[in-house]
Amino acid sequence: MKKLVLGYFWALVLGACSTTDTVENTIDPALCGNGVIDFGEPCDDGNAENNDACLTGCVAATCGDGFIHLGVEQCDQGAENGLPNHCTASCQNPGRCGDGNVDPGEGCDDGNASATDACLPNCVSATCGDGRIQEGVEQCDDGDKINGDGCDANCTFSCGNGVLTPPEQCDDGNKVPGDGCSPLCTLERCGDGEITGREKCDDGNTTAGDCCSPTCQPEPGCEIEPNDTLALANDAATVGQGDLIKGFVATDGDKDYFKLVVPSATTVDLVAETRNGPFSSCAATGSAKKIDSELTLYDGAGTKLGSDDEGGDGSCSKLESLGLKAGTYYVMVSGASFGLAKTFDYTLSVAKSVVVCGDNVARSSEQCDGTDLKQGTCEGKGYGPGTLKCNADCSGFDTSGCRQPVCGNSIKELREDCDDGNTADGDGCSSKCKYEILMESESNNTYTTANNLGHAPSLVQGSINPSDDEDWYRFVLRSTSDLRVTTYDGNGPPSCVSTDTRIYLYDSDGTSLRAEDDDDGESWCSLINATNDFGAKSLAPGRYYIKVKHSYGGNISAYRLEIGIDAACGNGTKEGSETCDDGNTTGGDGCNSACRQEEICGNGVVDTDEQCDDGNTTSGDGCSSECRYDLSETEPNDDGQAATGGGETGNDFGTTSPSGPYTGDSVIQASLSPAGDEDVFLVRNDSDHPVAVTLETFGPGGPKTCDGVDTILMVRNQAGEILNSDNDAGTEKCSQVVHMIPDQGQVYVHVIAAGDDAAVAKYFLSVQFP
Repeated sequence: MKKLVLGYFWALVLGACSTTDTVENTIDPALCGNGVIDFGEPCDDGNAENNDACLTGCVAATCGDGFIHLGVEQCDQGAENGLPNHCTASCQNPGRCGDGNVDPGEGCDDGNASATDACLPNCVSATCGDGRIQEGVEQCDDGDKINGDGCDANCTFSCGNGVLTPPEQCDDGNKVPGDGCSPLCTLERCGDGEITGREKCDDGNTTAGDCCSPTCQPEPGCEIEPNDTLALANDAATVGQGDLIKGFVATDGDKDYFKLVVPSATTVDLVAETRNGPFSSCAATGSAKKIDSELTLYDGAGTKLGSDDEGGDGSCSKLESLGLKAGTYYVMVSGASFGLAKTFDYTLSVAKSVVVCGDNVARSSEQCDGTDLKQGTCEGKGYGPGTLKCNADCSGFDTSGCRQPVCGNSIKELREDCDDGNTADGDGCSSKCKYEILMESESNNTYTTANNLGHAPSLVQGSINPSDDEDWYRFVLRSTSDLRVTTYDGNGPPSCVSTDTRIYLYDSDGTSLRAEDDDDGESWCSLINATNDFGAKSLAPGRYYIKVKHSYGGNISAYRLEIGIDAACGNGTKEGSETCDDGNTTGGDGCNSACRQEEICGNGVVDTDEQCDDGNTTSGDGCSSECRYDLSETEPNDDGQAATGGGETGNDFGTTSPSGPYTGDSVIQASLSPAGDEDVFLVRNDSDHPVAVTLETFGPGGPKTCDGVDTILMVRNQAGEILNSDNDAGTEKCSQVVHMIPDQGQVYVHVIAAGDDAAVAKYFLSVQFP
C-alpha cells in the first residue's frame, strides 16, 4: 500500500511541475511477475506462462500476439492470421480440403477425394476441359475445349466426325444407319443379334433356313419381328406359305401375333395348330420338351375368344373356333404358362374352311349341309327307319321323313325306356316300351340263387342289408349285343343320391368275371358298357349274371339296376360296335350273325386284306375289282432329266407333263427311280368354293404306314413357287400337308426323296378332299 501511495504522490508532484510533459506508463520489469498489478501493468498473474490470459510481460493476451491462449484460441500465427491455409483472423484452426466444409479459398468441398464428381480432390469445382471425366455429366474430357478432336467442347463423344475415338467401334463421318457404322458409332453387321440399318431381322447368325437369311432379311413363310402386340401383328396371308407360318418364341416372354381377316358375307371354321419345327418337335413329357406352346384367339377389339395349351400333338397346341363371322381376328403364339420349354421354334398351321350352307359339305360348325348329314340317320336320332334331311339353314335335321318309334322292334327308339322285341306286359318291358320295375327277391346271395330277370332289357329294385349283403341277378341276351349295366338310387334313373355301389358282370358259368365297376356312373353309382369295358362288347347270345354290393361295406336302403342294350344284332340298325346290321343273324350275306362285316370286295368297307373298297368292283376308278389301289403315276412327270441333290430348289420340277389331274379322293402308287427322280402331280379343285385338301405320302404298305420311306412334299404353283411344304409331319418320315385350294384352282404336288439323292422303289400319294 505504501508503494502505491508513494507512486501516486510523485505523480502529483510531477504533474504540478509541468502541464505539457507526460510521464510514460511503463512496466517495471522488476515488479512484473510479483503477482501484484503495479502501476502501468494491465495484468500480473505471478507466472511466466504465455498461454494464459496474461503474458510474461504482464501484457493481456490478444489474438494476433503470436501466442495461443488455451481454451480461447485454437491457433495464433501473428501477422499471418487470416491468410489462406493459415490460422483464421479470429485465431481458429484453418479449414482442410476434404473435410466437407467450404472454407476460405475453397471453390467446393464434398468431403471425398473422388476425381470424377462435381468437386475435384483439390476442392476446385469440376469443369469441362479440366482433363477429368465427371460421371453422369461428361462422356469424355481431353483437357481442352476443341471440337472435332474426338471429345467436343461440351465433353461429349464426337460420333460422326470421322475421327475414331475410343470407345467408338467406327466413325464414318455421318450418323446415317445402314451403312455399316451406326449413329452410335458401333459396327453394323448381319448376325450380331441387333436389328440395325436395312436389316429386317437378326438372329445372331448368318445361317440360311432359320427364318432369317444370311443378309438379315425374313425368309419366305416366316414371321417378321417385332410382332409381339396386336398393333404389330403379322398378316398371316402375307407372311405365310399356304397355311403354314414358321416362328420363334424367345426366353424373354416373346409373344407372336398373326392377323387373320374373314371377308364380308363369309363364315369360316378356323383350326390353328402348332406343329413340329421347323427345327424341333413336340416332345410329350419331361425335360425333353422342345415345344411347349399356348395358342390364344382374339377378336378385332382384342377380346379373348379362346385358348389352348396342349390340345395338339405332345405339348403342342390346337385351337378350334367354329363359325367365325366376317371381321379381323388375331392368333397369338406364346410359351405355355407353366411349360418347361421357354425358347423354341415352331410351325403354325392356320387352316380356314369357308362355311357355305348349301354346298353339300358339312363343315365343323354345321350340323349338316344338304346331302351331307355327317352320317346321321333316322335311327341314330332315336326314330325308326326313314329319310333324314338337313334343315335349309344347316342348323339341324328334318326328321319328318323318319318313321315314328315302334315298340317291340328290339330298337330303343325316341321316348322308349326299353324295347325287348315284343309288346307283352309283365316281362320287365311293357307293351308301351316302358320299364316295369321288378323287385329283388331274397335270398339271392350267390349266382345259384340269382333272381331271374328274363330277357334284357330290364329295371330291378333292390337293397343292400346287412352291410355284407350281395345281390345276384341273371338275364338272357337273345342276340349278339353291346351291354349296358347301370345303377341308380331308389328314384332312378337317372338320379344317384347317397348310393355307392360296385357291380360285376359274369359269364354264363357265374364265375368267369367279364367286367366290374365302382364309380363310372352318375356320382358314386356304377356303369359297365361297351365303350369302357371290352367285356361288355359284342356279347354272344345266352345267359349272364350281375352281382351288386356296397362299394366298401355298408347298407343301401334302395337302389335300382338297369340292364340295357346299346346294340342288338339283327334289328336292322347298325349300332355300337357293330360294323353292319342287315336285319337278320344269318351269315354269308355280307353281315355275319354277330353283325360283323364279312370280307367282301365291293361292299364299301375296307376289310383286313383290302387296300381299298369303293363300294363297287369296277377297275380303273382308283380301287380295282380286287380292292387294290389301281391309280399309278405316269412317267415322266417331271422335267424328264433326273439329277440328284436338287432338294427343295426342285432341279427336276416341271409342269408340262404332271400325273393327273386329280379332282377327288385318290391314292396314287408311284416310285422315285432312279435316284434323283422327282414326281409331280396336278391336283385340281373343280368346286365353286375353296377346299382344304390333305396331301400325304405313305410307304409301300399303304395308308398309315411308312416302312422306311423318307420324302419331302411341296405344293407349288404354275410358276414353281413353293406354297406349302413338309418333310416329316406324316407317319414316321413320310410327309403330310393340308393346303387350301381356291375354287376352280389347281396346284402341283411335288414329291422328292429327302436329300434328293436316293431311290424309293414304291410309295403312295394320298389326295383327300373334305
